[in-house]
Amino acid sequence: MSSHNLRRCLEIKKLHATKLTWSFYTVCLSGSIIDVIKVKIEFANPEYYVEFNFGDTTSQELFSKMKVNGEKFLIYRKDYKFTLMNDNGTPSKAEGMEKMCNYLLKILYVKDFALMHTTPLRHFNVFDSFIWRIATEFSSVRVITRGTDIYKKHEVEAFFNNVKVKDTLYLNIEVDKPYLSTDVTLNCHGEVHIPSCDWLTVESLMKTKCKNCTIAFPLNASIPSVVNLVNRWRNGQAFGDIEELKLTFPEINVIKGLKEVDILETVATYTGRHTNLYNRVVKRKTDERFANININNRELRIVVSKEAENANELIDENDDILEI
Repeated sequence: MSSHNLRRCLEIKKLHATKLTWSFYTVCLSGSIIDVIKVKIEFANPEYYVEFNFGDTTSQELFSKMKVNGEKFLIYRKDYKFTLMNDNGTPSKAEGMEKMCNYLLKILYVKDFALMHTTPLRHFNVFDSFIWRIATEFSSVRVITRGTDIYKKHEVEAFFNNVKVKDTLYLNIEVDKPYLSTDVTLNCHGEVHIPSCDWLTVESLMKTKCKNCTIAFPLNASIPSVVNLVNRWRNGQAFGDIEELKLTFPEINVIKGLKEVDILETVATYTGRHTNLYNRVVKRKTDERFANININNRELRIVVSKEAENANELIDENDDILEI
């Protein structure tokens, strides 16, 4: 079978891959910063995978010539790993990755997509890249570029409006303007982690559909009211799907926060081996589920019970309950 016929056959009967992961980061080799730009394709059998590297390379091996959809590349293969360069010997980088991905997705059916961007790259903006044109649903997205890259507000808003993340969303980023639109909703149904959040509005935070959420607010951020967060959850107006929420503040008035929460018909406060006087148990009005509220040490933590029938299911049998 000719290569053309083989390609046509693969386009009709696509191979099935379990995950395609885009990775962008840098490494230091011999005092030089090397851009690592690669895509990894995994299959049902973990022993088999394919990895393409489009970044800088120090390889001295002989590269062969290859055409992909009419585009000329230089390629070197070692086992399941391929290194690709432009036909003039320069690294193909993100442009080459886009061309190769467009070709690969003609012959592959990919179940899941993932993105890992853990260090900034020169001349690369992940929120204004080809990736979001190729896929709009991801199992995980991890971007850590804070302190170096500053993204435009409309680029980050477009990400939240057009992309869905199933399992894990980790964003440690900077945005050029203080706050995104209040219409923006965190686009992850699993776990969200934002270690320094000065660009997301409180309203957007409350509309999140994720199950687990960890967010830290820096000094210059708009700090949400603790009692407002708890009250909105209690009335079914915020964090509807949350199972565990942890918010860290620059400072928090624990005594004031507890007194304000106590006014909201708090069920109980208790102390024991696993709990302390900073805990409260609150019942949600919409479905009568209970949440353990902890306000302590610059942190608000809400842990929602799993279909608990009463508050005692949240409390250890050896704990002392102080009704209030």
